[in-house]
Amino acid sequence: LKTLEEPSENTTLILIAHKISTVPATIRSRCQTISVNKLDRQPMLHWLEKQGCQQANQYLALSNDVPLKALNLSEMDALEARNILFKAFLNLIDGETDPLKFSELLISMKEFPSVSWIISWLSDVIKINSFAPDSYINNAELNADLKVLAKKLHSKMIYKLFDQLMAISQLD
Repeated sequence: LKTLEEPSENTTLILIAHKISTVPATIRSRCQTISVNKLDRQPMLHWLEKQGCQQANQYLALSNDVPLKALNLSEMDALEARNILFKAFLNLIDGETDPLKFSELLISMKEFPSVSWIISWLSDVIKINSFAPDSYINNAELNADLKVLAKKLHSKMIYKLFDQLMAISQLD
């Protein structure tokens, strides 16, 4: 609170919250609130297509609706890399791939957000197990395989993997 009440000279603090109700009232009362709505995907898709991005919809989903990131991933042919990693992940879950080989693959793909992709897949599996509508699934083109994966993984294992991956993602 002291920092908010008496910031040092030439200091601007920006607090970001997805739910304003989770921010304590003592902090909210000392802040100016600016609401930002989620952007419409159509202009983003149009811009990506004008930039020559093939499969703009998939790249936009892969980038969590961040157009510049989507363009960068497109230039790196990240969908192909993601599909290779997804197949290897399925094989790992099925016991058909050695965990060390999977780790080597992850290391060889370090220029891609591999951990984020796996977190996204597990998040989708959690949604599937919670009977969320298909429209809530982030990786729609992998939906059929994700449903198979959801049947193979026990909820406790999903959450354990999810927590471990979230901890790893914090290291970056």
